[in-house]
Amino acid sequence: MGIYTCNKCGQKYTLVYFGTIVPGGKEREDVYCPNCKVLVHSEMTSQCIQAEKVDDKGNIIYDKTK
Repeated sequence: MGIYTCNKCGQKYTLVYFGTIVPGGKEREDVYCPNCKVLVHSEMTSQCIQAEKVDDKGNIIYDKTK
């Protein structure tokens, strides 16, 4: 698990992959910054990808208001 920084707002995030890996079932998945919603990553995969905010130690920051 890598920790990345958004070039626009400076938010630290990690990429979380989920879903089944299906051979030959790839589609382009775009990932947006969880803070400013700018495109930060794009790749071909059969899984879903989302960006999650992390602290300096790499722990995911969960929004407790939801």
